[in-house]
Amino acid sequence: MPETGSGASPAFIISRVPFRDNDLILGLMTRGDGPVSVIARSARNSRRRFFGVLDFFIVLDVVRSPGRGGLDVLVGAEPLRFFPGIHESLERLQAGQSILQAVRNVSRDAPFGPGMFDRLVESFGELEKAPSAAAHMILLETVFALSGELGHAPVDGKCPLCGLAKTAFSINGDGIFACRECCRPTGGCVCQVSFGQSPDAGLYERPVFTMAGGDPPGPADVSMIVEAVVAGITGHHSPGGGPDGDQPDEDKGQHRQGQHW
Repeated sequence: MPETGSGASPAFIISRVPFRDNDLILGLMTRGDGPVSVIARSARNSRRRFFGVLDFFIVLDVVRSPGRGGLDVLVGAEPLRFFPGIHESLERLQAGQSILQAVRNVSRDAPFGPGMFDRLVESFGELEKAPSAAAHMILLETVFALSGELGHAPVDGKCPLCGLAKTAFSINGDGIFACRECCRPTGGCVCQVSFGQSPDAGLYERPVFTMAGGDPPGPADVSMIVEAVVAGITGHHSPGGGPDGDQPDEDKGQHRQGQHW
């Protein structure tokens, strides 16, 4: 893509905070540079330059230029892809919000490369078409995939702890994905993960999740698992991270209150 200023790059918004009278501070997840913060000047009353595009679940072609204090200025944002179906179901919207929350928290401590960006965009596409009752499973699959990218979950069927090839894995209470042998001494199994081929998966295998009793995880189970997994990745840092994850706790609370969901 053409570059101007700090470059044009695909990105999506992971946080949005009103600033002063008409500006917005945006947390962006970019494909090329990972998480960055930008200021969008006069964006809150924009009727032309940013009208209708600075929202969640939109892939944007953003152009930013260096600003003062290390905060880039958003120069332009052109929509590349919308995911309107996410907003049409409360369950899909909640799952999407949870994905963004996980990304904000994880991106504070972990490197985000193009592969992770592409996987998240793929998840948005799956989420907007998913039945409402299955939205929480898209959230779980997405967090599982991000964990694998970061070396915290199996990749290519290999346990991240012992490195041995396995067909079934477990998630323990500390959010660790590992083979059952490695999970036993670290807190027991909360959820089991195996790899099978679901009807809509084509030639690709997808993880199949089952709770200890044999049932698939429900929305409450997924929330518990995701919280544990994110805590495991971030080393049990307090939530609220993202491009602004180093601010004091009291400021983090104000940041979350200012986000528009």
